[in-house]
Amino acid sequence: MVAPPATPKPQIGRPPGSLGFDYFMFAITFWPLAGAFADAYAHSNSPRLETFFTPWHGILYSGALAVIVSNLIVMRRNHALGYAWNKAVPAGYEMTVFGTILLVVAGISDLTWHTLFGIEKNIAAVVSPTHLLLATSLAIIFAGPLRSAISRKETLRGAQQVPLLLSATFTFTLICILTQFLNPLANLWAAYGDVDLFHNPPYPPIDPFITQSLGLASIAFFTALVMGFVLFLVRRWSLFPGALTIFLGFSMTVISGIVGSPNLIPAALVTGIVGDILLFALRPSAAPGPIPFRIFAFMLPVALWTAYYVDLLATVGLAWQVHLWVGSIFGAAIIGWALSYLVYPPVAE
Repeated sequence: MVAPPATPKPQIGRPPGSLGFDYFMFAITFWPLAGAFADAYAHSNSPRLETFFTPWHGILYSGALAVIVSNLIVMRRNHALGYAWNKAVPAGYEMTVFGTILLVVAGISDLTWHTLFGIEKNIAAVVSPTHLLLATSLAIIFAGPLRSAISRKETLRGAQQVPLLLSATFTFTLICILTQFLNPLANLWAAYGDVDLFHNPPYPPIDPFITQSLGLASIAFFTALVMGFVLFLVRRWSLFPGALTIFLGFSMTVISGIVGSPNLIPAALVTGIVGDILLFALRPSAAPGPIPFRIFAFMLPVALWTAYYVDLLATVGLAWQVHLWVGSIFGAAIIGWALSYLVYPPVAE
């Protein structure tokens, strides 16, 4: 007579996270991320795009399926070890399960939307309700290793930080894709000085006030987006050398490639390198007080937009008056400095 399989001892809490699991989740999520980037490029650069069934959708949704299957395998394995189904993933990955469910709903909704209303192009592609739902689910999944790192009590250093950094980088890049209509890497307003460029008869030319306003608004928005991520990472961890070069270099290179502005890639790399130098020189994460952190928050936007304008000047030209571009650098620095008070609030003496 065959004995029944032993019932596993019930486990309390969640299974422990590990660096290996974080690397595994990062590797799996890179698959749908590549599909999302390819799809974004197609929507921005393929005017003949008329069908839902494309190679890049194949990459995106096969990657999504890989994420779903991987999560189910992990949950099944941990449940067999005695963990309850609702606690069968490591700490930090609870929302990843929700993200995978949402991804299924978003995929079905996206197919239905395209069937009913056709294929979106240009700006419509990034504000489509089903694409926003897809992006939300992907962002939740991409941020899994970052949430896992936040939940841990031990200090992560060096190679231990790679999954969390790449997780933050992927999430940030996805947000940049969704907001490319207000991204100075995608819209080179500072290079546009001749209003005839926007003159489409019989309509009158666009007032320079509008283009300058859009340019300044995009710089302010992108500064807040970049510094929100960077200041959080720097406040939480002492990042390894080269971390900001990876973070800014990867994300800004992807955006520049999608929108057809590869000339700005050097500016992205220079900004990342300068950011890493500032981290090494100021040590804002380990400093006993907030001053180095605030100096870093002020100086990184200065490096970003100085490199941006120098790059424009060397490639496509810089049409803005000195008052505009120098003032925008200083304004961006103030935004970074102000955000430092949200991430590192003053402590009452």
